[in-house]
Amino acid sequence: MTPRKSSCTAPRSRRGFALLITITLLAFLVLLLVSLSSLTRVETQVADNSLKVAQARANALLALNLALGQLQTFTGPDQRVTVPASLGDGTNNSQSVPVNGSRHWVGAWGNARASTGDRSEPRFLNWLVSGNENVAVTSNADGSISSATGDPARKPNQAIANLSGATALSTNVTIGGETARLLVGPGTVGTTATGGLGETGYVAAPLKTITIASELVPGLGTGSTPSIGRYAWWVGDEGIKARANLVETESSIDATDVAEKRLRYRVPARAGVELMANAPAALASADLEGPSTSSLRAEIRKIVSPRQLPLTSGGTPFPATFLQQRFHDLSTSSQGVLSNTLAGGLRKDLTAAFARGKTKSDAPTGPIWQLGTTDELKGADWHLLRSYYQLPYATTA
Repeated sequence: MTPRKSSCTAPRSRRGFALLITITLLAFLVLLLVSLSSLTRVETQVADNSLKVAQARANALLALNLALGQLQTFTGPDQRVTVPASLGDGTNNSQSVPVNGSRHWVGAWGNARASTGDRSEPRFLNWLVSGNENVAVTSNADGSISSATGDPARKPNQAIANLSGATALSTNVTIGGETARLLVGPGTVGTTATGGLGETGYVAAPLKTITIASELVPGLGTGSTPSIGRYAWWVGDEGIKARANLVETESSIDATDVAEKRLRYRVPARAGVELMANAPAALASADLEGPSTSSLRAEIRKIVSPRQLPLTSGGTPFPATFLQQRFHDLSTSSQGVLSNTLAGGLRKDLTAAFARGKTKSDAPTGPIWQLGTTDELKGADWHLLRSYYQLPYATTA
């Protein structure tokens, strides 16, 4: 008897399916681990970069506070004046002829004689640059210098190495053998090859190390002072720069008009930047002396930052090369105070007194018109000055 074949098909073998699932899960886990590892590495790098940025900002803020503190200490009183190192005549150590990289350092001078004297006694105090924080000064109640201790560690006549090859802020410049940094370089003042100032306009400053007691940092133990950063700072003087955004508001002076002739005795309303050496033709020929409806005058009056100067009239009056050449000479915020460097306070404005009346008998009366009544006014004959001011009237005194 022949056996009957079954109509049902035997189930297929499923061996190997579990292995495939396992391999897939392992691949997914590996991918997940790689992703987490990459994410952790990226986040760690971001955190490290953020930490370095925060440290750099903190170091910069420290340098700024030190610079402001030094500026207030040495130039705060009215009896103080500032002078750039480029005016040094080489006659003494404090006014020595500077080298490239320190020509634009700013020095502070004070009055070493009491204000009761008939003249001041200039005394050099310090160069306002990092590395000279060792100098201290004490003032009397009248603002004169009581004592000054310490000698600036860094002077503008000290040799600056590697400046000729300095092309970046990280260039290893040294001042007197001490590591320094380039604070104003070719990116700001250009190179001589491009028509800029080159090395004569560079400004370098000593790089100082910031240390901290290890006891203040968890995990560092005790008895050491690890470095946590470095800084360098330099104080520039905007007061010696010419304001490029000032234009004349008065009309041309009429020689027959008494009121207009007096304009000759006032402080100039503008600095005449178009008369600077190598001034572009568009600036030199601009009508900036008197009232005008020219678009350039209108544009210049709106300027609030030197970076906006190239935007005037398409940059023709103030091209980049000219601004680089005059980086240390041009400003848009130069201001000054008419302070009394002998006795302190502001200088007296005698305009109203000089303008009173037309004859000698019209002159005001009071102590100020009495010759030599006080040490502050000693040596000035105010009647003669008033007569000179009255000259435009051309009347008999």
